[in-house]
Amino acid sequence: MYNAIKNINKLKFNEKKVLLIGAGYMAEQYCMALSAMGIRNVTVCSRTEQSAKKCSQKYRYHPVHGGYELCLPQLGTFDLVIIATPVHDLMPAPYWHYSMAIEISSLKNLHLCTLMS
Repeated sequence: MYNAIKNINKLKFNEKKVLLIGAGYMAEQYCMALSAMGIRNVTVCSRTEQSAKKCSQKYRYHPVHGGYELCLPQLGTFDLVIIATPVHDLMPAPYWHYSMAIEISSLKNLHLCTLMS
């Protein structure tokens, strides 16, 4: 696991479509890291419009709001999903995304990352 994280820059994520669930401090840190990796196609999903815009604005990422339960069915597929939500919101997110992924026939190389904030 450590080697996979250590060598993440060797993966070609800059051409991937990324969904970032959450818009708090950890999400902002992820935005900074994704930008440094050259990743431009990022959607930031938050409960509120204000927090989604604030988190995504600096990096010109795409903000969506209403919470992941509402947004995921409308957003389509992603190559990488990062869940950066508070602990009490964390548990439902992977299960929700997993249930959505089961329905996607073209799902080939999904990378699911979670981090408790």
